[in-house]
Amino acid sequence: MFNEISLLVHLLIVGKACYSVFSDTAGIINLNLKKSESYANGCVWNVYTL
Repeated sequence: MFNEISLLVHLLIVGKACYSVFSDTAGIINLNLKKSESYANGCVWNVYTL
């Protein structure tokens, strides 16, 4: 079992080809932001606890 989710996010605007990262979850997941770092290339690293 895990208690953290680490996501590296980059803003990308797409049309009909977009999809939800968490589309297969059974319900609502309560996440608390633990850490966030921004990078010069536009990426943001977010770490969440469950």
